[in-house]
Amino acid sequence: MRAVAGTLVWLGLAALLAAPRAQAAPAADQQAVTETITKSFAALDKGDNAGFIASWSPDAVVIDDFAPFFWTGAGSLDHWMDALGPHETAAGISHDHLTLHVPRRLEIGGGRAWAVLPITYQFSQAGKTVVDDAVVTFVLEKQAGIWKIISMAWGGNKPVVKK
Repeated sequence: MRAVAGTLVWLGLAALLAAPRAQAAPAADQQAVTETITKSFAALDKGDNAGFIASWSPDAVVIDDFAPFFWTGAGSLDHWMDALGPHETAAGISHDHLTLHVPRRLEIGGGRAWAVLPITYQFSQAGKTVVDDAVVTFVLEKQAGIWKIISMAWGGNKPVVKK
């Protein structure tokens, strides 16, 4: 019985050693993915809509925390941006500022990347400073050698008034 158990242990170890290993994505891809996201949102924060859109696939999927909550298909990013302005105006949001933080997780494989980044969205509403500490999840795709955002999902708690 011990001989059989010992043989099984050795066979298990041999299988583990022979199994293909997942390889870490090249540092250049990791950096390019992160830069694509940060440059896009830096442009949005400055009001540079063209700079923001340049990092996105034209048929990207957007999930956000205001109605209708989901945008997809041709022109989806434009439709989301068209809805964002009136949403912020109706909610009395002004003086907004976005701060993306270091990715919590970044996975790259098969020409796609999945990234989870904490984000702080700070704005004024009814004369008070409001902070939304959220998490944004992105999927990017390498298109003609360039990383493009193909989906974004905003998630988090309700924004809170800063004290």
